Amino acid sequence: DVVNTHIPSGKKLNEFKIENVIPRTLDLSIHDDQIAIGFAEGNIQIYNNNTQTLEKLIKKGTSFATGHINQVHSVVFDKQKRNRLISGGRDSRLLIWDLRSLECTGMVVGSRILGDSCDVKGNYILAGSYEPKDGVLLYDDRKFKEPIKTFRTDSHIYVCKFSKRENDNIFAAGGYKKNLMKVFDVNKNDYIFGTEGIGS
Repeated sequence: DVVNTHIPSGKKLNEFKIENVIPRTLDLSIHDDQIAIGFAEGNIQIYNNNTQTLEKLIKKGTSFATGHINQVHSVVFDKQKRNRLISGGRDSRLLIWDLRSLECTGMVVGSRILGDSCDVKGNYILAGSYEPKDGVLLYDDRKFKEPIKTFRTDSHIYVCKFSKRENDNIFAAGGYKKNLMKVFDVNKNDYIFGTEGIGS
């Protein structure tokens, strides 16, 4: 089930069922009118949050075409560009989607994403990698080919998100191996603050 809850009151607003597929991630649009859900088979579905009906389907790709060819572990609506969605997955693909045409408008291969570790803010796109050697990769969507910066973490990153404040470029990343949680500034080369545990 996908359940929409009003946090202050704890009241359940609506819910709908998804059958015969395995959801891995979801995101709610800034206007609360759409829900994007990424699935284990590689598809992405866009639901109308008001009617709980399926509006759009981004189908799994192939090894010779754009689109995910494995599990989708992160989807995020662009809060500043209404018709744009970012997705990342186990197939090491980070994709930019135009939701009007359902076309992939940008793709890089490199970040193996196994958690909710993609985000977008302005022209910056984040990708937290499960591979410790990669850490967190920062991209500029205007030259979406190679990362413009890499933040080393020596950890399997499972979550990575920008601050919700509009006037900064701070993000937090968390991962397994060292049980890491650190906060970074894109303008600096090392983390601002954070912690590492003893886990292996």
